[in-house]
Order: sequence, then structure tokens, then C-alpha cells
Amino acid sequence: MRRLGMRHDRADDFDHPAVREEHLRRHVLYSPIAANRRARRSQPARP
Repeated sequence: MRRLGMRHDRADDFDHPAVREEHLRRHVLYSPIAANRRARRSQPARP
């Protein structure tokens, strides 16, 4: 996924409520790296 410009953050992973099977319930979320950089730049600096 990194080669496609995506990143993984474990904090974004979630258990899908409509899936009963325990081994398939966990969903891993990948997001575009460039979008994350833009979002960080648009946030105000922390004091």
C-alpha cells in the first residue's frame, strides 16, 4: 500500500459492527499520504 501512496495508522483501525466472524471483523484503514500531509499543514500550530 505504501507504494500506492497510502499509509496505515493503527489508531484508525476498527471492528466492523455488521461482521460476526471474529477473524474478519477487524478492518484496517489506509489513507493517502499526501492528504494527511495537507491536513497537518492546515491545522494551527500547537502551543
